[in-house]
Amino acid sequence: MTSLYIPIFMVVVFLLLEWLFLSYFSITPTTFRDYVVSTKRHETPLLVYILLFTFLESGLIVRTVQQVHNLGLPWIIFEFLSSCMPFWMVSSLALRMAPFMHNLSMSETIKRMYGRYPMVLTSLSNICCSIVVVAIQIHIISLAISICLDWVEPNIITFLTILLLASYTVIGRMRVFSLTNLAQLAAFLITPLILSCWIFTRIDQSPLELFVRLFDSQEKIHLSSLCHSDFNALSIISLFLANQVACIQPLMMQKVYMSSDHFQARSVFFYTGIFGVIMKLFILVFGMVVLAVAPQLSLAEIWSYIITDMPPILKGFVAISLLAVAISVADTYLSTSSLMFSHDIIEGMMGQKEIPYRYHIRLAKLTALLMGMVALLLSVYCNDLMELCKLYFDCFIPIATAPFILAVLGFRGTSRTALVGMVTGILAIWSWNKWVEPITDINGAFPSMVANCLAMVAARYLLPQPKEQIKLGYQYPTK
Repeated sequence: MTSLYIPIFMVVVFLLLEWLFLSYFSITPTTFRDYVVSTKRHETPLLVYILLFTFLESGLIVRTVQQVHNLGLPWIIFEFLSSCMPFWMVSSLALRMAPFMHNLSMSETIKRMYGRYPMVLTSLSNICCSIVVVAIQIHIISLAISICLDWVEPNIITFLTILLLASYTVIGRMRVFSLTNLAQLAAFLITPLILSCWIFTRIDQSPLELFVRLFDSQEKIHLSSLCHSDFNALSIISLFLANQVACIQPLMMQKVYMSSDHFQARSVFFYTGIFGVIMKLFILVFGMVVLAVAPQLSLAEIWSYIITDMPPILKGFVAISLLAVAISVADTYLSTSSLMFSHDIIEGMMGQKEIPYRYHIRLAKLTALLMGMVALLLSVYCNDLMELCKLYFDCFIPIATAPFILAVLGFRGTSRTALVGMVTGILAIWSWNKWVEPITDINGAFPSMVANCLAMVAARYLLPQPKEQIKLGYQYPTK
């Protein structure tokens, strides 16, 4: 077997083994509640692992390495703080979520507090942000396949990518988590270390000498870079603030509802923040190694430089780790969002009528396939991971984050109150992206969320409220 086919062989064997494992060992839930929150009797370490796997998607390593190379110290600080603070904020918020622990999702909490129509907007925004995440994973899957098939046309690689993702999601068995994710997560975390060692073999310097040269020659790593005239501090701060509330999205908050109580949810997110810092350090160090070795590279040339002359076995391992995590994360987002669509939007708008679980699955798989097609078109239209990250913020934070936070903190209002805030958030982010961001390069997700919040408060206390619709307190469900 020539070295050209070794990475391909490794990837094919890995995918076949994963299919066999899922076919014989995964358990398909029989009810919608079992699928979404399972038994609610999981140990804290298992929930931490599931949450970390959702957080450490493949786009993170590629995006982090690119932006560390592009921005230097400001992005290093951004990524370091963003690896723990969002989880610790949700950890504090979880202590106030005792009345909501029986809910299945953020959308159900929004429905119980504000009514059906705000719930529909929340679910639609969740679908939009899931499509963006899948588009990011499509880019990473294409990168992983191109590592093995660098002699194949890019269009063929794109076709293979969507075919692989569609078959995995539509034909595969839906699940909350799988033991194969453990091996995928381990391989993904080892990848930056292995790639760093590979780069060191191509140069004649020790790691200590390399980092000394980095700090001596690269102004991007100096503290002075924070005050450089070309550095847009407000742009980084706006992204940082948006990232702090990015964890308050359906797939992340699902781990709160999977916890046995709000105290366990607090512990899960607290420990996830600690492990997130440790894991992010490996990726940041790798990004600094690439910056030190090849500071002249453009963003598009970084990964081509990394895999140049790479041994076939190492190339196959890198492809497997990126491919495995990207497919699993995309499958998780597609499956969860499509099932939420069939439950929150279709069944939620039908009132008291319930859809049998088997129809939930069929409708969800069709929805997942359509979402995959839209994600493919988005990935073709936008191939910049940073722009897709901003779009991910724009799809959900301005619309649903503020109503959910206010509900948890004790704010009560009518359906009209929430709709005023959500529509304000939509108009705010649309206006910001059209007129403000092209001039300032400042992301508008967080300011639009603030506008949403202020509009809800104003609508609640300044506009006349129908007394029969005002929620004076949360109604606990009867057992």
